[in-house]
Amino acid sequence: MIGVLLSVLSSAWACDALSEPPAAVQMAWVSQVRATVGADAPMQVVRSTELQQLASSRGADVASVLRAIGLVGPHAEPAVEDWKVSFFDVSRDALCRPMAGVAGDVRSGVPICEDNLQDRWRGTRARAWTGCGYLQDVATGARTLDVFRLRWADAVKDGFCLLPIARLLAGRPG
Repeated sequence: MIGVLLSVLSSAWACDALSEPPAAVQMAWVSQVRATVGADAPMQVVRSTELQQLASSRGADVASVLRAIGLVGPHAEPAVEDWKVSFFDVSRDALCRPMAGVAGDVRSGVPICEDNLQDRWRGTRARAWTGCGYLQDVATGARTLDVFRLRWADAVKDGFCLLPIARLLAGRPG
């Protein structure tokens, strides 16, 4: 009986598999237009291809996309003009996964972040946090995108592209 209970509990708390990004990957940082980050500060990023697929599957609805990655609450109606997406071509070696576990342990090709690179998950974003290296939609609880941390200085080594989120939602990210 206890064995069955432990088995049920452990499967309920088990994490899904993570995708392994390629050695060279394009990442996207979604943020408010006025948001900035210091040179050594980490950003929460997702793979740009997955973000584009998510935007397409959500019918270009900015609120739905932002809920899916934990940037607004379940009932928020954000203005599309208040959001931007920054794209970066980076090496997988510049990434880490903000997730529960031992810092440095590699999960699907990417190490778990050191404590100083873990996010301070509060508020709405806390509802998106799974502790598993991926996000969940704050409105539905469904798994969405794998999440990574990336320092600004590492992100911009090869330049970056900054676009209004409306371009992403229109299916024209580049």
